[in-house]
Amino acid sequence: MRTPILQLLLLNYYYSTTTTITTTATTATTTIRIKLIVFVISSSSSKKSFDLYFTSGSAPCRSILLTGKLLGLTFNLKWVNLVEGEQKKPEIKQLNPQHTIPILVDGDYVIWESRAIIIYLFDEYGEGKHLSLFPKNNRKRATILQRLFFDATVLYQRFMEAYYPKMLNPSVQPVDEEDKLRRLDEAFEFLNEFIGDNDYVAGNELSLADISMLTSVTTIQAVKYDVEIYPNVKRWLEKTIGSFPEADYKDGNADGVEAYLVASPPGTEPSGSKKPMILYYTPGSAPCRSVLLTANLLNIDLDLQPIDLKKKDQLKPEILKLNPQHTLPTLVDDDYVLWESRAIIIYLLEEYGKKHLSLFPENNRKRATILQRLFFDATVLYQRFMEAYNPFLLRGQMYTPQQMEKINEAFGFLNDFIGDNDYVAGNELTLADISMLSIVTTFGAVQYDVEQYPKIGIWLAKTIASFPNYADYEKINVQGLTEYRDVYSKKIAAT
Repeated sequence: MRTPILQLLLLNYYYSTTTTITTTATTATTTIRIKLIVFVISSSSSKKSFDLYFTSGSAPCRSILLTGKLLGLTFNLKWVNLVEGEQKKPEIKQLNPQHTIPILVDGDYVIWESRAIIIYLFDEYGEGKHLSLFPKNNRKRATILQRLFFDATVLYQRFMEAYYPKMLNPSVQPVDEEDKLRRLDEAFEFLNEFIGDNDYVAGNELSLADISMLTSVTTIQAVKYDVEIYPNVKRWLEKTIGSFPEADYKDGNADGVEAYLVASPPGTEPSGSKKPMILYYTPGSAPCRSVLLTANLLNIDLDLQPIDLKKKDQLKPEILKLNPQHTLPTLVDDDYVLWESRAIIIYLLEEYGKKHLSLFPENNRKRATILQRLFFDATVLYQRFMEAYNPFLLRGQMYTPQQMEKINEAFGFLNDFIGDNDYVAGNELTLADISMLSIVTTFGAVQYDVEQYPKIGIWLAKTIASFPNYADYEKINVQGLTEYRDVYSKKIAAT
């Protein structure tokens, strides 16, 4: 009898056909009988091929396969057996110290995090093909990025929180299961509103955000979650699936969803005449501070509108009208509204920060690495902070040893990412450093010793020193940290 984790992850043993696949377990080519593992992406032998380390049931992996279909790219698929822990083998960790799947190897360049990968593939190899997927228009790009971060940090994250505990161990009743399902419902309500009267999630043209969310949403469908109760989502899903030739969609996504179903239990610098952009924010928030720090480096004036979260000002109709997700920060640039801090800082640079291109250079590989670090910040570092410390700050519920272990692991990854470099994505300051600076210093505010990691301690000092005026840095970041530290100290004193 299979163990539950085997049912979830060992998706390759759904026998049907004989296919040849290279595994990470040996250097030889092994012939095994499988269905679903190798997706043949039609192309001529003259087309460029990449190594893609993947597992078939993974929604993030399948988003890369679908993107490859649209761009006519060939992948040399390297199946990684998660059940056997192959992702932790030295040869995988050498490629990706975070040892997550998927991993793309393009010659001497290695990139992981599916959403960074699909952007890289488009920017590097999609010239003249399907330009709507990630257009040059900065506002359209920023909206697509916001949707991608929403997919990574809200939609897919809440799905995993709601379903994975029971999938991995059906005999144990998950903690707060009803609340987690409610949060997933909320995520779909947000998505339904994002789509609205549009054809796709970021407008009226198919984009990379649709491909990424398509694999997430169809995976959520596979566990019997009814996505069709959301009319806009239902319409979008049908239209997006219809954007692919039937055979391409089957190879790139449908077969992987079936595997999951089988495995699961039932611009220019701003001019003085331009009206300042409005930023709805709260000073204690690390994401808000990253936007303020970026604006400071780019010499952008913002009309700051503080939001009192204790009074639930973020739920006021005027905020909900701007941002149905009612999260902070939210940026308003004339008739354009954008939220999600990492999408905002990219937008600010591309629209108004042309003098500071090193923060997000035009080189596609450098950009993709920066994006990977930003997604790591959003989905690992910041996420683990929120899981451990927010319950304590809000309700006095102390974090667990397991949560602290996950935080230690995240900082270990970051320490490895920096390595012998000056910054988190190389030897130049980038937007990834600014975003991570705000959350790493927030960890310090709650008495977590970040300087036990030598590379991080050096990076932290160098990144802070990158701001031309320390007084500005102190006003933006240190004062916000002081507010956070005071709340934490009061909670500690009360326990």
